[in-house]
Amino acid sequence: IALSALILLVFDPMLIYAVGFQLSYVALLGIILIQPILVKIWSPPNKVLDYVWQISTVGMAAQMATFPLSAYYFHIFPSYFLISNLVAIPGAFLIMSIGVPFMLLSNLPSIGAVLAFLTEWIIKFFNSLVLAIQYLPGARLSGIYLESHEVYLYFLFLGLLLWLYHRPQRFLVWGLLFGFFILGGYRLGNYPFEKQKDILTIYQVDNGFAMDYMQSNSLFAFDRADSSAISFKVSPHRERKGVEKHYVLKAFENEDEMAVLLPNGAIFSIKDERVFLTDGEFPVHELHEWKEGKWFPSPRSDSLRLGTIAYKLVFD
Repeated sequence: IALSALILLVFDPMLIYAVGFQLSYVALLGIILIQPILVKIWSPPNKVLDYVWQISTVGMAAQMATFPLSAYYFHIFPSYFLISNLVAIPGAFLIMSIGVPFMLLSNLPSIGAVLAFLTEWIIKFFNSLVLAIQYLPGARLSGIYLESHEVYLYFLFLGLLLWLYHRPQRFLVWGLLFGFFILGGYRLGNYPFEKQKDILTIYQVDNGFAMDYMQSNSLFAFDRADSSAISFKVSPHRERKGVEKHYVLKAFENEDEMAVLLPNGAIFSIKDERVFLTDGEFPVHELHEWKEGKWFPSPRSDSLRLGTIAYKLVFD
């Protein structure tokens, strides 16, 4: 596994930041390390149940390994992953069994045409089954949010559990309990203080922009971007704030300039893909930039470029 990852990263080092690359390798590690433990829990009485159980444990192992990444990036959990795996895993086997010969023999007219037809038909068939499962009621649980440090802690705890399974030691149990206590205390202690600040968030959105002004439990928002970009990049961040009231920020615009009025009296003037701040009653106290999964303090600036980076402004 490490060798294959190394070869891919030699050709494209930026693959390590690709979600598909991360999910693929984490899922494979989960199947190798966790599935043998799960499969020992039950010994089915016949071959059919044994086959179903084998596939189910593969899905459970992969889900246990990939859950923190899928929650971090997509904020959802697939409720019917066991059912979809019963379709997807045999489907992937059939697709590879016919698709690989197709790639090797595609230049042969008659054989290539038959293999191409079979490959396309099988892919469409299994895709339709997976999509049918996706549209079942309650197919996914949304609104799940993890911070980057929580993802690292999840993998740390999972690694400790695997270590504990293979080499039972008392200090590992206490270490796990202490880790969960620290994580829970951090979340409970940090949560109430975030809502006491008036914070303006400017999102990094391609071909447009979005702004959120958070005041207590009230959210004032303004969107000027593609709906799909808002849904993927902006909406999850809004949902996790626990908003009780939602309002739309007022904006005034002419041919080449736009002004957005904030609840504290400050005005944002937007021109040539730059934002210019006019302080109202409460000036900006802190300016942060989003880099490498964290907010970093940034020097105060009178203008900010839209679309290149996300900003957080904290008002006095």
